[in-house]
Amino acid sequence: MRSSAASDVYKRQLLETLENSGQEGLAGLSYPLVIKPEDGRSSQGLRRIFDFREMELAVSQLREQAEHYLVQPMISGGITTVDVVRSPETGRCVCLPRRELLRTLNGAGTSVQVFRDPVLEKICEAIAGALNVKGCVNFEFIEHHTEQGEVLWYFLECNPRSVSYTHLRAHETR
Repeated sequence: MRSSAASDVYKRQLLETLENSGQEGLAGLSYPLVIKPEDGRSSQGLRRIFDFREMELAVSQLREQAEHYLVQPMISGGITTVDVVRSPETGRCVCLPRRELLRTLNGAGTSVQVFRDPVLEKICEAIAGALNVKGCVNFEFIEHHTEQGEVLWYFLECNPRSVSYTHLRAHETR
């Protein structure tokens, strides 16, 4: 992931695009795009939009809910997940990346390829440190290969695992 990769990905609310520029704004967007609920999970509610006509149709169908949808560029690539275990007390962080070869409709990887990638592992260590992760989490990325042969890692989400979640819940109830 190059340092500017995060700035290459934008997040815009669908309603904001409509209010600021109307239909002309939709026509001026760079397609293909993805629209998705701002609080979605596992790609539920995600729509791939390839042109202005598809966007018009989506907007007409989502009109009441449009304010809760995000617009992002569609990034090609496979899904890579990384299990990350971190101890803030010792500073030790262990990362296990795996490419999802088959994925269910609700986002579960059913066939994976475990691999090592020092660059991706360093990215995960940095994210885990910035979030002050204690225990185990899972990070998801899109692995995008450029025409120049460069690999870019686009961060999708962080999923807590049961040990971490239990730890978080214990603090909430105190």
